[in-house]
Amino acid sequence: MTVRPVTIRVVGSSRPHLRQAKRPYVYPNRRGPGGPPVPGADPNVEAGAACADVETELFFTDRPADIELAKSICESCPVRAACLERALDNNEQFGVFGGLTANQRRALRRKRARQVGGEAA
Repeated sequence: MTVRPVTIRVVGSSRPHLRQAKRPYVYPNRRGPGGPPVPGADPNVEAGAACADVETELFFTDRPADIELAKSICESCPVRAACLERALDNNEQFGVFGGLTANQRRALRRKRARQVGGEAA
């Protein structure tokens, strides 16, 4: 009895689930240029903001020195209140908006909810 060699021809990948792993990592919290408009965005407010000419990365960092610098820019901003309200309305989870960090905005949201809840009783 003779044994014939078996030739297996593989077309494509035998493990297609690994194709996704080979793609470059996409940072989920970073917005690319362009894209859909941000809900509640007012071009007139954004044009008058003190941060209009500042690098966006400064407002989305974890370094305490950069956070303090971003807050100091917000202190002198003429549209600070509108920026903060928009961040609260859109439930922004990251960055400095209206002079407040994400944790400070969460605390403000809870405080407002308690005040509304207390008035209703």
